[in-house]
Amino acid sequence: MAGVDVSGEAHAGATAEASIEVEDHAQATFDGSDVKVGAGVSAEAKASVGVEAGASTEVGGVEAGVEGSADAYVEAHAGASVDAQVGEHGAAVEYDAGIGTSVGVEAEGSQTVGGVTQTAGVGVDVCVGFIENDL
Repeated sequence: MAGVDVSGEAHAGATAEASIEVEDHAQATFDGSDVKVGAGVSAEAKASVGVEAGASTEVGGVEAGVEGSADAYVEAHAGASVDAQVGEHGAAVEYDAGIGTSVGVEAEGSQTVGGVTQTAGVGVDVCVGFIENDL
């Protein structure tokens, strides 16, 4: 009676990331007739987590395996800027302000049997924002 070779492997992992970015700017110019000034700031925060896992086996020369992963994230953004002009051409002020958030989830899975792979995935993103401009 001949033996059947059997082997297998499994793995899993997780990731987590977070970041915050802040940018600002300021400027002032005089073109000979008007003074122009402007300033602004923006901030963005991001966080994400992910997991993945998989397993494979080989029985009698036939390979089979499964893989799966899922990721989730959240982002928030806020920013504002103002520009003013005073001089020979009159006076004007403009501003922009915005705030927004987004969240999302993505997942994917696959299976392989004897060299044939099937994969399926799904994702959902939701964004909410508010922008106000021009005083």
